[in-house]
Order: sequence, then C-alpha cells, then structure tokens
Amino acid sequence: GYSVDPTVLNDALTSLLPKLAQVVEIRLENNRLTELPKVLVELEGLKRLSSRNNQLLEIPEWIGEMKNLEALWLGENFLTVLPASIRSWTNLRVLYLEKNRLEATPESIPTTFGHLESLEVLNLSANKLTTIPDAVLELPKLRTIVLDLNPFNTLPEEASGWQDVEHVSMT
Repeated sequence: GYSVDPTVLNDALTSLLPKLAQVVEIRLENNRLTELPKVLVELEGLKRLSSRNNQLLEIPEWIGEMKNLEALWLGENFLTVLPASIRSWTNLRVLYLEKNRLEATPESIPTTFGHLESLEVLNLSANKLTTIPDAVLELPKLRTIVLDLNPFNTLPEEASGWQDVEHVSMT
C-alpha cells in the first residue's frame, strides 16, 4: 500500500485551502495515516470525512472544532480512546468506528459521547466491548446500532428501553 507523510499531507492541504473552501467530503482512506491533518479544522463546509483503514492511534481533541460534520468514518484503525471534545458534534448523524480497539469504559468512550444529539447510525462492530457503554445508551436519536463481533459478556438492562432504535445487530 501507499503511505503518506502526515506533514506532507497537511502542507499540501494547507496550500490548497483557498480552493477547498466549498469541499463537503474528504476521503483519506487507505493511506497508513498515523494522525489526521490539523488543516481539516479550517474546512468549515466539510460535512463528511472518511479516514478508514489507516493507522490512527488517537483522534485529536481539535476534532471537536469540526462542528459541521454530519458523517464520519474512522473504522479499521487502532483507536482505543475517543476525545471528550466530540460533544461538539451536534450535527453528526452517522459514525462508523468499526474494527478499532475501543472498550466499554468512560476512558475509552467518554460520557460526552451521549451528547451526540443528532446521531442516528452508529457502528461499533469488531471492537473490545464487553457491554454496551453507558454513553451509547443515552443517544437520543439513535436508530441503527451495529455491535457485531464484540466479546460481550453482559448487556445492560437499559438497552431494553431503546424504543426508538429500529435496527440492532449483535452477531
């Protein structure tokens, strides 16, 4: 596969910034990225970001500044922790975090995750979840949740109260 130096990518995107003002979707997939380019924060019109199948170890706190995101694909990375700043994603409707290393702890999936008031679709399949994180149970507009291929040993009683969730997958 092809590998992109994060500094080179950031510099390239920075030089193109005036031309990228109207961009609504960026795909940074399959590039062995170890970090997201900070210049993404400057793209205020960005609504959809995909950085699937890279080598991301963490999501920086500044990602919370990307308030206009509606869909985010971060699957197939090495994420163990989500930043607390995600509470700012009030417009986020779709979030794919499959095939990472997230656990059902407040350290891994912070309580602020429950503040994603517009989130409708969540994919947490193939992580290290042994139960459904409390913050996930608090998502008010969740309609679809995919939890396949996790080592579940308990399911919280609160999950039975998911009246608005239309599709749950836990194979």
